[in-house]
Amino acid sequence: MILDRFNVVSNAITTSRAFYRLFAFRSILIHSEVMAKYKLIGKYERRQEIGRGTYGSVYEGWDPENGTKVAIKKIPVNGENEADILKTCHDAKHIIQDCVRKGEKLYMIMEFMESDVEKVLSKRGRSGTTDGTERLTIAEIKAYLTFLLKGVNELHQQDILHRDLKPNNILVTGREHTTFFAKIGDMGMATRIKAEHTTRSIEVVTRTYRAPELFFGDDQYGKAVDMWSVGCIFAEMVLGKPLFEGVSDIDHLSKVFAVLGSPTENGWKEACNLPCYLKFKDTHPAALTSKLEHRLSDLGVDLLQQMLQLDPDKRITATDALHHYFFEERPLLAEGEQLIQTIPPPESPKKRLRHDVEPAMLARKIKARRLV
Repeated sequence: MILDRFNVVSNAITTSRAFYRLFAFRSILIHSEVMAKYKLIGKYERRQEIGRGTYGSVYEGWDPENGTKVAIKKIPVNGENEADILKTCHDAKHIIQDCVRKGEKLYMIMEFMESDVEKVLSKRGRSGTTDGTERLTIAEIKAYLTFLLKGVNELHQQDILHRDLKPNNILVTGREHTTFFAKIGDMGMATRIKAEHTTRSIEVVTRTYRAPELFFGDDQYGKAVDMWSVGCIFAEMVLGKPLFEGVSDIDHLSKVFAVLGSPTENGWKEACNLPCYLKFKDTHPAALTSKLEHRLSDLGVDLLQQMLQLDPDKRITATDALHHYFFEERPLLAEGEQLIQTIPPPESPKKRLRHDVEPAMLARKIKARRLV
């Protein structure tokens, strides 16, 4: 009887060992398959590429420890400035979760955001939609603009200039969570304002969102360049298309002055002292209300006009913009589920891959001359 029990126990141990070996072998096979399918960056699985720009590529990734999606941005080691800036921003502290150095490359592991404002506008904002979708409501625009202004305000309070604000750099999420939120992304062009460095590169900001002083070669610009970009994004959310969009730098400036008036007529007298100043034909400001198809209230137009002042010294700050009466009048800003519904459904990896446009600078190509 004792021998029978011994045999039963012995068989059980043998079976357990065999099962353990089989399980371990299966685990090795699965791990090998994962390694073969996905490149490992530290502990993270790097999956398909979802974005590509001048300052690095972005991949969808997976954190196996937490079972969550992440975004992995590959940047050159000399691009550590972006990681340093993100780490110092309170609102961005949980966006960047880890940094992994691999040879001459640096990988930032960031919170995965489902979409961006450019995709939202493609779904809800573009004029001439044929699928029955409506443009963003004023309440939804107010909510998006508030998120954007809060992010810009935080950067500016820490003397950081973003220098590349545009719809596809405003990231949004909510479909995979219960709460909607939007954050500013891509700090590749961001810089700190330092007393010892009074001049800065003017080869910044995508043309559609670039402030006039940058076109004219002002290398001592400040936070106002970001506020001009915010104004352009605000107008684009209202119209469903950019307010200014030229095919060249000069054409773009012509369109800006056709709406806002030329520098001399708009009271920006200091413009003529800038190194690449161009004398355009004098034009008076157009009626901005009609350009916006009468979608904005008087207070909304007033806020936009303060953002789009040609003279950077007259442009509204992010702090003052957040306290503008436009946000207090009805309709009040949208919240929760209404905002989540503005986020388009996930796209296939091939459709989702986007390429950023590298800024092309007027100041590089021309010398000051008169245009009539």
